[in-house]
Amino acid sequence: MPADGKLKGKREVFTMANEENQTQAAPQTPQTPPLGICERCKNPIYRKEDLVIHHYNLRSSRQYYHCAQCEAKMKEENARQAAATAAKRRMWSYILGGLGAAVVLAIMIATGIFKTPSLIAVGVVTPILTFTLISCLLLSNNFVGDLIVGIASRSIRMPGVIFGLSLDGIVWFLTVKLGLLVLSILISIALLLLAVAVGLVVSVFVYPFALVKSIKHPDDDN
Repeated sequence: MPADGKLKGKREVFTMANEENQTQAAPQTPQTPPLGICERCKNPIYRKEDLVIHHYNLRSSRQYYHCAQCEAKMKEENARQAAATAAKRRMWSYILGGLGAAVVLAIMIATGIFKTPSLIAVGVVTPILTFTLISCLLLSNNFVGDLIVGIASRSIRMPGVIFGLSLDGIVWFLTVKLGLLVLSILISIALLLLAVAVGLVVSVFVYPFALVKSIKHPDDDN
């Protein structure tokens, strides 16, 4: 075979091999449009199993999307943040709950509760209830706070006052309104004390579960 023919054949083989390599190296462009764009990494999502749909809020129909990888990373970040928040709440519950119990115990000692045999149990139990109540309120993963607010915020409607336009009628009206105002304040204070008392009793039973929940399930704050 002539030298020119051999050289031409080698060039054709090299050209075909180069074109084949370029064809294999070229990225394969999907033929179908993406199902969505990930809100975090901004990459297109083509597979349905990789698409995670979120809503901006409960009342809105607007949606945004996460890919499966970003969704997993977000859940890990949320879990770490929830664990750190729960640990901080437990720390403050120990500190403030202990201080509250110490203050109540000091008051019990100063008032001579422990000098009366029949009241020793009250002097011992009350600081413990104080600790559990404060801890339940700070852990914020139980219903004790809502229970106290629900009892203390109950309102009582006072009766209307009918009076004449005379001087005596106006004086009587002001006197009755003042008395109803004082009565309303006293009732509110009584409801508040009742709410705290109920919270103290309930908290001693709720606190162990709230503490375990804070350790094992820190992301659940309900």
